[in-house]
Amino acid sequence: MVNVLSGVAEITIADQAYMVAAGQTIVIPAGQRHSLYAKEGFQMLLTVVKPAQS
Repeated sequence: MVNVLSGVAEITIADQAYMVAAGQTIVIPAGQRHSLYAKEGFQMLLTVVKPAQS
């Protein structure tokens, strides 16, 4: 999950591009190809959640 704190980024998930701006959040599903391109200076908070191991 990416929370954009400031600025704008283009985040591509499985060949679909999304413009994500400050205050917006996008979820990247596990196992999906993804990339990020900063359209301008920006800050983000990346949260990675993994299942607990038994």
